[in-house]
Amino acid sequence: MNPSTQPVDGSMLVMSSVFSTVALLVFWALVRVAFRWMSNSRWKWSMVPISLMASWACWNSALTIIDLQFETTGTWPRVVVALMAAVTCESVLVLYVDHRRTKAVIIHWVPITLRLSLIVLLAFVLLEPVVSHEEEAFSQRHVAVLVDASASMDLNDHLSPDQTDSKISRRDFSRQLLLEGTSVSRPFLDRLETDYNVRLFEFAGTPREVSTTKYRNEQNPDKRRTKTENPRFSDWAANTDMAAAIRRVDDQLPLDELSGLILLTDGCDHSDSELQDSIGRLVHRKIPIHTVIIGDQTPIRDAEVTTVQVPKQVFLGDSVSIRAAIKVDGYPSQTVQVRLIKDKETIDEKTITVHSNRHRETVVFRHRPDQVGVHQYIVEVDPLSGERVKENNRSAARVAISEDSIRMLIVESRPRWEFRYLRNLFAGRDRTVHLQYVLLHPDRLAGVPDPPTMHASVNRTFDDCEATALPVNEEEWLKFDVIVLGDVAPDDLGENVMLTLGKFVAARSGTLIVLSGRQHMPHAFAQTPLADVLPVQLDGSPSGDATSPDSEYRFRVASGAESHVIMQQATDPEKNEAVWNALPRLHWRHPTSKAKAGATVLAYAEENRDSVSSQQEQRDRALILWHRFGGGRVMQLAFDQTWRLRYGIGDQHHHQFWGQVLRWSIQDRLSAGTQWVRMGTDRALYRIGDSVNVRARLLDKNRSAVVSEDTQVFVYLDDELIQKTPLKMQPDSGGMLMGKIDGLDREGAYRIELVGPTVDRLLQREGRSDEPVSIDFALEGSSSRSEMSDRVADTTVPAQLAAWTGGIVVNPAETDRVLDRLGPKSTFRRNQWTVPLWNRWPLILAFLLLVGVEWVFRKSTGLI
Repeated sequence: MNPSTQPVDGSMLVMSSVFSTVALLVFWALVRVAFRWMSNSRWKWSMVPISLMASWACWNSALTIIDLQFETTGTWPRVVVALMAAVTCESVLVLYVDHRRTKAVIIHWVPITLRLSLIVLLAFVLLEPVVSHEEEAFSQRHVAVLVDASASMDLNDHLSPDQTDSKISRRDFSRQLLLEGTSVSRPFLDRLETDYNVRLFEFAGTPREVSTTKYRNEQNPDKRRTKTENPRFSDWAANTDMAAAIRRVDDQLPLDELSGLILLTDGCDHSDSELQDSIGRLVHRKIPIHTVIIGDQTPIRDAEVTTVQVPKQVFLGDSVSIRAAIKVDGYPSQTVQVRLIKDKETIDEKTITVHSNRHRETVVFRHRPDQVGVHQYIVEVDPLSGERVKENNRSAARVAISEDSIRMLIVESRPRWEFRYLRNLFAGRDRTVHLQYVLLHPDRLAGVPDPPTMHASVNRTFDDCEATALPVNEEEWLKFDVIVLGDVAPDDLGENVMLTLGKFVAARSGTLIVLSGRQHMPHAFAQTPLADVLPVQLDGSPSGDATSPDSEYRFRVASGAESHVIMQQATDPEKNEAVWNALPRLHWRHPTSKAKAGATVLAYAEENRDSVSSQQEQRDRALILWHRFGGGRVMQLAFDQTWRLRYGIGDQHHHQFWGQVLRWSIQDRLSAGTQWVRMGTDRALYRIGDSVNVRARLLDKNRSAVVSEDTQVFVYLDDELIQKTPLKMQPDSGGMLMGKIDGLDREGAYRIELVGPTVDRLLQREGRSDEPVSIDFALEGSSSRSEMSDRVADTTVPAQLAAWTGGIVVNPAETDRVLDRLGPKSTFRRNQWTVPLWNRWPLILAFLLLVGVEWVFRKSTGLI
């Protein structure tokens, strides 16, 4: 068969045609001899083999011509098809020999001709010929332009496209830059559209796409200045979320045709999500994010608490880490008091010294709450003399305190050091971790009988950690919160367990932690259902033992991951870096450690050199990385030596690292309720207009999911019932109930209570019927105060985006540099279409027509 569309060999085609013609003539001559002149002779049958060989030669040559002219995809070899066609032809001729008794030649040859035609069609179909068409073309690539439309862009600065001293709003300035240009350059939008397909977006609290035509034709867009008349002054414009804007571009534009993103913004960002998580795919594809800073960057005298970061959920008895970013401009050589307030009571105070005219510092507080519930922490800076904006001197965050435990399962093949230290760390020691571990191939003493089979289960007692077998069924797997998978073989798990692990992460919203090993993990899982779940690329993975690509290397925290909760070993950034740098040189890492698109790298292997690894090198040499898979998370460690954190100092850092990993892994877990009835929200603090996502899970005494169709939540503001929302069971989620609360439009502290007959019955059985299951959250107004307090254009966030993606940050006069740094202007494409000829309707119609005509002819002539 011809597998490709190679150019046809002309000489071969001519030879096949000649040979086919000769074979056909020989075959025809033999047929005439056998069935005309020797029809009554016994020697007629001796001509059949000779005629069959001639027929096969004719068919083989004819099919060779088809094979040369078309691409054939059939599974039948050509010689076999030719032989079948030849045998069928001989059979047809032999069976119709009795028709020679009639003197009407047409009655004899018409049915033979019709049946031979059917054989021709069937041979054509068995070859499965197709026609391929190829087209080459250049297509214009995309550039996304994101224009900041938040409230801070209405502030007036001493800027204009012509660099005069007249005041102009940042919004007007960005519009003039795009549409009017300057006295020395054409409009920026015109220059972009010359070479690229421009997609224009406006962003504030959420992004929205605007056609360039509509943007150009909009008349006096900023002349309406009241909130009721101008939608820009609505809650939509009251916040700046760069992360959401970048995600919108990622979702709507094909990244293989995107040459870059250009932000026109004052740089003031209030994103609720991590920017680095939002640009993972852009970083992987090396798509640059360039920023044109709009606004005056001259500092004003101001102190601000820009952000307060706390974990969503902390267990009772653990300490809460509160990280506050402080910005102080215009007060060099002064001291500033920073206070931590919990539930209206000051609980800690720190003093920072301002060293420059533009001082930036992160202050870290720690507090150990003693009550279960949702607590509010406020970080406040004392007002300074001459400060222009005092409304931004405080910021708040809420954290949920829970007394529930983490249900953790460790599955390992052999008792390697990483497993031993991890087992000893949590086995009966940490009361917040309910541990089960399974060693699939433990060391056994000769003559000692194997212990009885004991399946891992969350229903076993706290101190009974050791199991000898995996969870007995899928339901038991889904009861765990965190599963740690060591260097196990795919055959030890089986396909059903691997599918269950995928469901545990995607639908159950669990966390899977994978510890790489030399024998199996992860390279042995390249062709298994677990390959899609893991955050590393497994294509071309080695088989057998995994040899380290480095004889030795240094452990390094990845760029931008210094502030990640997992990588925090000290509150002071320099001390934190010193802890990780103190790790001894490591000597093994898995060769399969290249991060998938969208995965976040927390640490990487640094080669023995002084230069800093690039972003791509860090992703190619990842040591600790994670990504989201469905509703859950998957973390992978590409080395097996976290126990080295104990080097010379005991288990302080090792215990802290794994404790932070576990607390990070259950951030999205249900935070309120009892052992059998749990509920939670996706956040503790919302703004007016946000949707509140509620989840709940109902369990029986064996921690199996309870199906419920009668569960709902009541929403209270103070003691007033505001709303009732039903919860619906989610399929394949381990019994997860979900609902969405919309339409809340009043600020204040809200309470959500889980109600329903099934809930009441479970609470009564648990002896907790007098304790309603509820959770608190707060609803705040728009963040216009934060937006309007952003008086100074800030390059901090744009500089981070540029560093991560290879972009640049420029002033409006330097837009030519942006044009020079964009990606290719066009993409060369080769498109190929394959059209099958063997299953087309004309061929099928011809086949049916021949069969029908042949039957009608034989019927009408008395041949049947």
